[in-house]
Amino acid sequence: MKKKSTLNKKHWLSLGLACVLSYSASAQSKDSTRLMRFADIHKDQVTFIYSGDVYVADINSGVSKRLTAHKGFEAFPKFSRDGKKIAFTAEYTGSRQVYVMNADGSDLKQLTWYNDVGAMPPRGGYDYRILDWSADDKNILVRANRLPWGIRM
Repeated sequence: MKKKSTLNKKHWLSLGLACVLSYSASAQSKDSTRLMRFADIHKDQVTFIYSGDVYVADINSGVSKRLTAHKGFEAFPKFSRDGKKIAFTAEYTGSRQVYVMNADGSDLKQLTWYNDVGAMPPRGGYDYRILDWSADDKNILVRANRLPWGIRM
């Protein structure tokens, strides 16, 4: 009988240790998740979308800073050529628009005020995709679909 209880204790000890190890491994994998979307680099800084918000990070240290925390959709951040501003697309009021802010996240400004065009076609892509800045950083090149279905379909 004594042998049976020893095996039983060993069994429970092994099971408990396995549970602790699997929990710590799953917690570690959640913390190490890194899915950056729509990244753009300027010198030693990178801007990207993570979990629906705009971030900047130093490429040498890896330290990142969240610049936006709005509930709306955000995409396509793009540094100006001098690196002082970031243009991006966001859906804060129900329709997708173009915004610009300083590279530190301050001075957010809405640049477009278009009505929503409705659902996009399956292969139509995103509306208001930030493509680039002009050489003098005064204008932003944006791909905007003004009709949900067009001749290109």
